[in-house]
Amino acid sequence: YSTLPNSSMDWSYCVGWNNVNMNSGSWPYATPDYFHTSGSGGGNIPNTAFGNVTAQSGNAVIGLYSKHSSQSNSRDYMSCQLSSPMVVGTAYTISFWMSSGYGNYSYGSSCSHMGVQLSMAPLSQTNHENIGGTPQFEVTSSPWLTGWNMYSTVYTATQPYQYFTIGVFRSDAQISSTVNTTSANYPSGAYYFIDNVIVQPASLLPIELLSFSAVKQRSTVELNWVTNTEIDNDYFTIERSTDLNSWTEVGVVDGAGNSDEVNSYLLVDEEPIEGVNYYRLSQTDFDGTISHSDIRSVDFIPVGELKIYPVPAEEIVVVQGNDVDFGDFEVLDGFGKVINDRVIVVEQKDEKLVLNVSQLASGNYFVRTSNSVSRFIKK
Repeated sequence: YSTLPNSSMDWSYCVGWNNVNMNSGSWPYATPDYFHTSGSGGGNIPNTAFGNVTAQSGNAVIGLYSKHSSQSNSRDYMSCQLSSPMVVGTAYTISFWMSSGYGNYSYGSSCSHMGVQLSMAPLSQTNHENIGGTPQFEVTSSPWLTGWNMYSTVYTATQPYQYFTIGVFRSDAQISSTVNTTSANYPSGAYYFIDNVIVQPASLLPIELLSFSAVKQRSTVELNWVTNTEIDNDYFTIERSTDLNSWTEVGVVDGAGNSDEVNSYLLVDEEPIEGVNYYRLSQTDFDGTISHSDIRSVDFIPVGELKIYPVPAEEIVVVQGNDVDFGDFEVLDGFGKVINDRVIVVEQKDEKLVLNVSQLASGNYFVRTSNSVSRFIKK
């Protein structure tokens, strides 16, 4: 950076980055936000002008609104020139971390299709309109992320692209959004913090990995992977983390050595940790060289237990459970009285129940199933 941020909108202090309309002023220009742990005036972490957030790593993040609350098709973008043009036919890892932050929300919605567009020349924006085009990578879901989540793909370059731009490129009619907190200043607007953007040649395993998955079972997590070819492959190690910094070994599986046939592998994590478990596949050559796959994640809830959020709830309560039957649930008040007639079922399916509790008074309530019970607080 050239200067520490002393307000929101200070994107221009990020060396090498721009906001595609090249204007550092205020509305009607889209002006992304730069935040730093040593910033001030709303440009500081963790108490930013648009919500609370800690950097995924390092000291700084960028903030983008991806759906405006009152201006249709309005978008923030951040862009930079790659250090060198992409090589046609070469595989590249494209990844970034994204968070909605927590508490003190200015925007209360999540939205779909945060994406990455590679281009030969810089993209441009006149004021704040969505700039369209065809992204090479998009997050098609509409995630509400109080923590950080990484989104990644491997892309094979079809042109010698030189520029990278991140944001939502589709129109409002082409995306989906969900209001997650009605207490935000702008409940219908969507805003994301972005950190650790990477575009680099893919570090490929000395195997052709067809697939790698982590699937939650009743009380375990099942790790499956399939290879097409293997060269000098000694063994695989499944590693698990809860913070993406410290990794522990789950188990080891022998490799096929040298093979040009399809090989399928399975390892079961018998003791997943409550909360989000991150998994990666480590591959070790006969000479000791180690390579890692992309990361998979599983949000694990112990059998029979319920996870209820947000806390406290204002309008919507989400209830999740592992091996929980929501077909015959009950909502009880603090005196144990069943009050199902005072809540509205928004969504009901295996392992997930979404309730509208806006008609309930402030206080403590309970959700009870055939094998579990848990409390939630109505604000």
